[in-house]
Parts: sequence; C-alpha cells; structure tokens
Amino acid sequence: MSDVFISYSRRDEDAVQRIKKSLTRRGIDVWIDKDDIGTGSRWDMQIQEGIQKSDKILIMLSKASIVSQNVSDEWGYALEKGKHIIPVLLEDCDVPMRIASLQRIEFVEDYDKAMEKLVTEIRAVSVSSKSGRRAKKARKFQAPTPVLNILKFALPALLLVGGFFFGYQHFLSSVSVPDVHGLSSEAAASRLSSGFLNVGNIYQEYSEANSAIPGTVLRTDPSIDTPAERFFGKIDLYLVKAKIQVPDLVGLSHSQATEKLVFDGLTVGKHIIEYADGEETTVFKTLPAFDTYVKDSDPIDIYIVKDKIEIPNVIGLDGDAARQRLEELNLNVSVVHSVRSWNENYGKIFEMVPSAGTKVNPNTVIQLTLADKGGWVYLKQGKKGDIVAAPKSFNLRNDTDASTSKTIVGKLQKGALIKILRAKSNGWRLVRLYKTQDVEESVGQL
Repeated sequence: MSDVFISYSRRDEDAVQRIKKSLTRRGIDVWIDKDDIGTGSRWDMQIQEGIQKSDKILIMLSKASIVSQNVSDEWGYALEKGKHIIPVLLEDCDVPMRIASLQRIEFVEDYDKAMEKLVTEIRAVSVSSKSGRRAKKARKFQAPTPVLNILKFALPALLLVGGFFFGYQHFLSSVSVPDVHGLSSEAAASRLSSGFLNVGNIYQEYSEANSAIPGTVLRTDPSIDTPAERFFGKIDLYLVKAKIQVPDLVGLSHSQATEKLVFDGLTVGKHIIEYADGEETTVFKTLPAFDTYVKDSDPIDIYIVKDKIEIPNVIGLDGDAARQRLEELNLNVSVVHSVRSWNENYGKIFEMVPSAGTKVNPNTVIQLTLADKGGWVYLKQGKKGDIVAAPKSFNLRNDTDASTSKTIVGKLQKGALIKILRAKSNGWRLVRLYKTQDVEESVGQL
C-alpha cells in the first residue's frame, strides 16, 4: 500500500521528480509510473492498481496536465473510487471544474513552505486512513481466549519494547536540519555529519543578493529546522553560483563583440545602432555596462556606432546655398563674416571647419567663413561692435596708410550700414558692409 499516487504530465517531469524526492526523503511512500510499472506490464491495469492501492492521489496541475487525457482519466477514476485527492499547483493554469473546489497546495512561489504543507496533509490523511483500516480489521477479528491470556502477560513487555522504539524514533532517529547558510560545501558537510546527516546532491543557483559569496550554501532541501532522519537523511545543498563579469567590448566590431560574449558564457541581447563618438560599426557601450556582474541568462545589449555624415565641400558657394546644403544633412551651421578675402570671394564661403570630407555625427556645428565687403576707413566715431551708417563715401583700404592709392581695395557709399570690427585710437576703423539679416557674431580681418 502506497501513501500517495502521483498523476502528472511527462512535460512536468523535472518538477515532479523534485517533489517526489522531497517526499521520499521525508519517509513518504510514493507510487509513480516511471518507477513502479514493470517492463511488459499493461500500463492501464498497473495505473488502476496503483490508484486503488494508494491512500491518496496527488494531481499535478499545470498547463500541460490539464489538457492531458491520461491525467484526466486518472483523477476521474480516483474520484469514482472515492479516493482522497490533493491537487498540487505547479504553475498558474485553469483547474478542471470537477476538482476546482478541492483545497490545493501551490508550489508556484515558496517551494519549502508548500512542501511542508503537503507533507503535513499527506501524513494527517495517512494516519487517519490507516487507523480506520486497523479499527475495521479489529472489529472483524475476535482473538481466542488463550491468545488473550498470552497478550495479557506479554503486554508489559510489548509496552517496554514499544517505548524503546518510540524513544529511538523521536530522540535518536530524528533531528532538525541545521542552518548551514553561508558555509562552504565542505563546512556544511561537516556540520551535517555532526548531526548524523549526509549531503545529498549539490546544485548551483544564483542569489539575488550581491553580497552572497559564490560557492557558499544558499539554501538546503529539506530547509533548515525541518526534521530529518539521522544516519539516513540526505540534505541537498544549493550553492551560490558565481556571476559573470561583463567584458570590455568598446572598440570591437559587432562580430568580435558577439563572439566574446558567447565565449564568456553570456547571453547576447539586442544590437542597437546609434550615432556616437568612435569608429563606425564598432561597439561604443553595452548594457549592462563593462565590469557589471550578471547571470549567464541576462541579455547583454550591444550599442554600435552608426555610419557618420561626410561633410560636403561648400567652399565657393554663396552663404545661403552653403547653409542649406549642410542643414539638409542635419548639420548645424555657424557663419563667420570676414573682409579678408572679399575681393576674390565676395559673398562666397572661402573656409570651413571641420574640413570637407570629415565624418561627423548629426547636429555637429560646421563653421563657415564668408567673404564680406570691407576694409579700413578713417572714422573717429564708433567703437568695436557698433553698427552705424556711413556719414560719407569712403575708400576702403587694406591698410591704414592713406598716402598711396595702392592700399585702396574698394568704395563705400554714404549711408551704407557698416559694422565696426576694430577701432584704433588714431581714428582708423576696420569695417564691413552689414546686412540686416546678419545675426551671427562676426570676426572681421584683412
């Protein structure tokens, strides 16, 4: 006679085997098809017999099991036979209507707490069920008088022996699992052995706490303070799994970065292409960032430098045409007005910084130098930065030497708006022809 029969979907085998191991470790006899159906046996007959010979039936509920015909047949047969059914929820799913009203035990969040609740339920049912069967047998059987006389004299001895075994079970055979959290596997094994317990399987598991030390015990199964059998009790240890450091991928190509992440056992996330400083098509950052410690399942997003904009050559174009050409490429423009080259390039761009052919990101400022009409005039009024109307016609000179016509480079009409670029104390002013649409700060020179 088994304590429990487990009905489940093979898709949930890992979770079911873990529960089965935990129950067996706690002394509960489990019937499960994988272990209890022999080779060559009729499967359906063995299942029926397993249900009939089990005190209670555990129905493992999951998205896979609720659509399994085999599982449905098993719990339907158990209901017909009046078996005690305990639904066990492995994951959120739609519980079948016929068993939805039964009190279920949920393993969705806290495994240890759910396991203790399940063990308590199984043992409580087992005790009452077995007691009922013993009482039923007692009612059916009436011992002969000689046997009763023998029992009368043997009863004290039986009580003595029973007391010995009771004490053994409760004081020698059972012990609570000690707290081994934070210990190395060797230290944990030593502490367990001092309580006559043995180490079972050793697993690795990530801890959410950054302070957890890799290789130390994160938790145990059964959990701490849970009763376990001395000498025979095996305790599974779950050690803190070491996280992996995100490598420095900056400057690598996309393929090199991907290869590096895979080699280090990390998961490659999204590939994001953006404008940034650095060589085109190379990595400029990752998320999580370099030096961060992550789980091997955490995706690492790679950011790649997008192809940049090559600055076209606008030297020789009119100021407006040059500005339009650059702004169409999402570049910003700053114009510097100069009288240095107006004779050859009046109204044209004759310098640009950065130079043509340079590759830059969008919104980079391109400084253009525009040739404006201007020169030196003898005008005592006005200071640097003033915009005034010319009080008379002037010869524009490339020098303050007015003794020769060789310094004359042009004419300035009376009333023309001029901007004073420099002002000397001797009355000479360096000016340029000013247009009302000029809004940029200008630097004028010859």
